[in-house]
Amino acid sequence: MFTVSSAKIDAREGGTFSVFDGHIIGRILELVPDKRIVEAWRVVDWPQGVYSIARFDLEPKETGTQLNFAHIGFPEGLKEHLADGWQLHYWDALKKYFEGH
Repeated sequence: MFTVSSAKIDAREGGTFSVFDGHIIGRILELVPDKRIVEAWRVVDWPQGVYSIARFDLEPKETGTQLNFAHIGFPEGLKEHLADGWQLHYWDALKKYFEGH
């Protein structure tokens, strides 16, 4: 694992997940092995029933895999906060994890 917080996932379409000790929760909308993950994704303190969409597309490259990411549909005014969070808690953490392995 690359984070210090807990994560739980039912890795199938329709399965649920939670990360960062339950601070972020959601459901897997689409799961195509080695190609794509699409999630209904929300922070627990967002208004009830408000979900965004996080999409991860994996593309084989000569030296490994390219990850293309999009996050849409989140509450207004959160773009910079969420972008900073993705960078710090996901992308920087993943980079550090892979550099150590």
